[in-house]
Formats: sequence, C-alpha cells, structure tokens
Amino acid sequence: MKKDITTKDTIKTITQDIAKYILELEVTDIEFVDKELQRIEKREADIVALCKINGVEGILHLEIQNDNDMTMHRRMLRYYNDIKMRFESLPLHQYVVYIGKPALKMHDTILEDNLKFGYNIIDMHTIDCEKFLKMDTPDALVLAILCDFKQRNEKDIISLYHPKIAGINQR
Repeated sequence: MKKDITTKDTIKTITQDIAKYILELEVTDIEFVDKELQRIEKREADIVALCKINGVEGILHLEIQNDNDMTMHRRMLRYYNDIKMRFESLPLHQYVVYIGKPALKMHDTILEDNLKFGYNIIDMHTIDCEKFLKMDTPDALVLAILCDFKQRNEKDIISLYHPKIAGINQR
C-alpha cells in the first residue's frame, strides 16, 4: 500500500518536472485519469493527466520512448483518438520524450488525403544537461542525466555542479 502511494507521488513529480523543465509548461492541479484505452487489443498510454496547462484546463499526454519506433506517429494518432473520445471538449497536448541512444528518426506528423495530424517530440539529446544542472534541484538533476553531455564525461560535469553527488560513487 505504501509503495503504491510512493509510486503515484513519484509519477506525479516526474510529470510536473517534464512539463516544467522540458516542455516549459506551467502544469498545476494534476489528476491522473484512467489511462487504459481499450479496443480489440489493449493499449495503455504512459501518462495521461487532467491538469491546468498555462492556466487552462486540458489533457497532458506523455510517452517516454527509448527506441525509434517507426510506427510512433500512428500510435500517437490512436492515443489522440482514444483520449479525445473521453475528453472531447478539452485541449489535448501530446508529447513523446525520446531518451534513446540512437539518433532520433521517428516521424511526428501524418499528412495524407483528408488527414493532417501532428504531435511534439522532445529529443533529450538536444537539450544541454547544464540547463538542468544549474537549477540545483534533485528533480532537475534526474532530468539532466537524460540530456546531452556534449561528448564530455558525465561524472566530470556532474561533479562540477554537484560535487557531493559525484563523490558518492568514489567511496
């Protein structure tokens, strides 16, 4: 029971941190919604949250992706449809946060006859880790690890900003 509560609090914190530090959105009043989206097959979104985004009530949908799924644009369209079926009147903000090592190759749009669809992809490797390290908060430090260290040694960079943390591994 306690583990379940801790997990929910951690997910809520991660959602707020991604929205604030990566997407640069002010997200408040988060209420997680049932993210199970059913069809003939069962598909579950990573994070679906009813929240205020820059002061306006809406839905934040996040997918954390660590590989190049060349069908991601189709998956995101399916999620879009399923989420809008439930929350038709609310604006939907969709993001894929890519944390994989290979270069990002996924498509973020579908342009076909009678269909124009797009979503946002955030490639963590295009964000300089120093942006988060300078914030000097534990939440930002976790996100910094997913960013671009610009071919610099990760331990050296972290020790520059957080010498106590870097010293932990040397014991």
